[in-house]
Amino acid sequence: MQYFINFIRTPLPGKGPEVLAAVKASLDATGRPGNLTAPISVPNPTQNGPSFVSLIGGFQNLDEVDTMIESSFNNEEVQNRLAAIDALCHRTSYVLSENLSGPVERPDGYQPNLISRTFFNAKLGSRNDLLAALLDVREKVGSKVKPLISRPIAGNAGIIRVTNMASTLQEMEDTRKEALAHLASAGVLELLSQSPWRSVGKIVHRVQA
Repeated sequence: MQYFINFIRTPLPGKGPEVLAAVKASLDATGRPGNLTAPISVPNPTQNGPSFVSLIGGFQNLDEVDTMIESSFNNEEVQNRLAAIDALCHRTSYVLSENLSGPVERPDGYQPNLISRTFFNAKLGSRNDLLAALLDVREKVGSKVKPLISRPIAGNAGIIRVTNMASTLQEMEDTRKEALAHLASAGVLELLSQSPWRSVGKIVHRVQA
């Protein structure tokens, strides 16, 4: 998976269950691998309600992304389905990202239930150094599933996202503590323009490839 798209939706008050059901159906209709997470802990509790994050993956190159976008815009049924979901939301945003760390490999039979996403913002001119340090830390962390390191193709050019998966909150916390020690020794903190921010969500739906 070289590229993936996140859909971030903040439901209107009282519309959460409807949004969840509609997004599940929309994910199933894509025919692509993906998942949907509901928030457990958000980075900014003063924002306008919790957001659901869905992911569509399996894009090996940007040409495949182009093809999917073109087919979606030219398909009235797809556009109506997305518009119906948006009507239930306070805010909807799309984020196309590039996978910088290679395929995500899971042990046989291992099924993660949780996803954490941590965003690192590099100082001006330090993005490549930050990426190299995060890739090095990735290899040292002893988690069951190695973190996915990615970057959004739009927005702040210094942002790098580290996505971790775990089966329990305790497993996720153990991985976080181990990663913190490696991040400090790798000098990551000196490469940041601000403190990282992190969200934790529960996988409530998944679509296999």
